[in-house]
Amino acid sequence: MNFFSSDYAIKEAALIANRAYSNGPFAVIGGDMNYQPPNNPEPDFNQMKPYHYSMRNKLSDPNRQEGMLTDRRPSWKLTQAKLFDVASYMYEKTKDEKYLAPTASGDGGMRIDQFWVSESIAPAIVDYQVIESPAEASDHKGITFQLDTDKIDISKSWTFH
Repeated sequence: MNFFSSDYAIKEAALIANRAYSNGPFAVIGGDMNYQPPNNPEPDFNQMKPYHYSMRNKLSDPNRQEGMLTDRRPSWKLTQAKLFDVASYMYEKTKDEKYLAPTASGDGGMRIDQFWVSESIAPAIVDYQVIESPAEASDHKGITFQLDTDKIDISKSWTFH
């Protein structure tokens, strides 16, 4: 989603969600989403490069000494569309913090690479992994997830109109 404008990224998230459901309730989205998901901890802003301060983060009044916060509105838009962040889903299921591991380098520990699935697919999630090597392959780490397709809820199938 748009790296430079959270407001534009919210519109993109709405479009992505709409298109993901265009063939019915079985939706999977994956990619460099550029924004923290709803439940991840805040990054270490001291480790973030200064050119990232104006992107992905909420505006705050510098005179009020407010701490910086990431702008999660694009992710909230996906959540509003009943999409589930796969890593957060696994974290909630297991409480294992490995599922919240950062995927981008130089961003203070942000997990901006994500998979999202629809409500009917979420119960089928059985694993999620961050791929650590080869480290020089990209400025992002790879991610993967596994489904048990027998657990996909097909009882509420519908078609897009």
